[in-house]
Amino acid sequence: MYEPSSTPQKPNLFTLPRELRDLIYEFACEGSTASIKSITPNTSKSTQFDPNVALTTSNSNVSILQVSSQIRHEVEPIYYRRTIFTFSDANACIAWLKRRVPGPLLRHLRHLRVGDVKSRETLEVLKQKQLEGRDVLLFVFGAGAIRQQATSTLKLTLNELTDEGLKLGPGVVQVAVLGSNDCEMVWTATLAEIAMPFIDY
Repeated sequence: MYEPSSTPQKPNLFTLPRELRDLIYEFACEGSTASIKSITPNTSKSTQFDPNVALTTSNSNVSILQVSSQIRHEVEPIYYRRTIFTFSDANACIAWLKRRVPGPLLRHLRHLRVGDVKSRETLEVLKQKQLEGRDVLLFVFGAGAIRQQATSTLKLTLNELTDEGLKLGPGVVQVAVLGSNDCEMVWTATLAEIAMPFIDY
């Protein structure tokens, strides 16, 4: 009488070839975003990194990382590559990288968007003035101030990354500038690629 040597394994995710599992992970991480904020953003002129800053994190698609340790191990490189991470300021970005991202996974990051309090405040003023009736001179100065602050934020973040020994690929860190005349922010790693808004007097 024939007796099977072993009980057939029930189909599950891990009975699929790794290539198919990766396709599933890619689909699951499509459009994933995460927002990381300093609870008390550093608004002073100090550029010193605060390693003890408290962070709050909001992820749109983090549940897949919590299913099991094996799935987490397989999906993390894809998750970090596909997710757009937005930070309230440079300090939040550096603190998050040091605390939350294992060193070997840093190379998978593609989109780190670093904001700053001053630019957000300036943008809100411009939007309010736009509702009241465009003040051309204010808009020009506001756009210039945001670009100057973005330049400072980008330089600060890149310098802190170097100081902390965090190696990322080129173009990963992005900052926001005004890229049009309707108060829309554009994220870029190269400020020279974004022209100043054109004002027709």
